[in-house]
Amino acid sequence: MGAEEVLRRAVEPALRKLAGHKVQRLLGFWVMVNTAGDFKRLLDQRWIAESGAYVQRREFRQVFGCEPEEFLPEVGALLRPSHVEDADGPRRIVKRPS
Repeated sequence: MGAEEVLRRAVEPALRKLAGHKVQRLLGFWVMVNTAGDFKRLLDQRWIAESGAYVQRREFRQVFGCEPEEFLPEVGALLRPSHVEDADGPRRIVKRPS
């Protein structure tokens, strides 16, 4: 077994754990952005510090390759408040049969 293999085996578990934590944190940020309505409204409502919001937005783009509002838009639309308008107009709340 070479030095690279030994290093990989030693470091890989920690990297997996760190990556999992980062993804969880960024998905929580995604939920907050969509629950607020969009990134601007998140900043306006001051749920998190502005500097932290910009850091998480940058990290989100690096990890997922898009803005939080563009990630899983059909799910994000369900999280947004009913008074927030989508590109197609106001979001309609549809009750699902029980």
